[in-house]
Amino acid sequence: ISELVSMEKFFGHNNLLSGTIPPLIGQLDFLVELDLSDNNLSGTIPSELFGIVDLEKVLLCRNDLIGSISSNIGNLASLTNLWLDNNDLTGKIPEEITNLIALENLLLEGNELTGVIPNGISSLTQLNFTNFASNNLSGPIPPGIFDIPNLRFLYLSNNNLSGQIPDTISNAE
Repeated sequence: ISELVSMEKFFGHNNLLSGTIPPLIGQLDFLVELDLSDNNLSGTIPSELFGIVDLEKVLLCRNDLIGSISSNIGNLASLTNLWLDNNDLTGKIPEEITNLIALENLLLEGNELTGVIPNGISSLTQLNFTNFASNNLSGPIPPGIFDIPNLRFLYLSNNNLSGQIPDTISNAE
């Protein structure tokens, strides 16, 4: 991998790839799209991945990835698509995810994530599709989530969310 430093897109989805994602992937400074979805990858998401500041798409869904989502994810200001759904990720959704101002699609469903949905999620004004379903999230629905102007799909099913449905739901367009 370290010899492929000028690679911009790596599509390895829907194969039988196994093992871990090598930390050397962080040396692909020009990488803008990474799609390793629908494989048998295991281990954690290497923190080095979150050092590739021009990444726009990270699609790692439907694997066997474990561990937490690194707070370094907030470094990826150009990220438009983050698909980490249907893995075995644990821990909280990092507050730093609210730094991803270009994010349009956020798929985290089907993991074992806990804690609350970050209140700052409303700062992601480009968000269109968000799926937090089938985790162990708790606490209230952040009222500001319904103020996101481009939000068209919001999935919160099968969690432990509590409290009232915020009145701001009437702001949803």
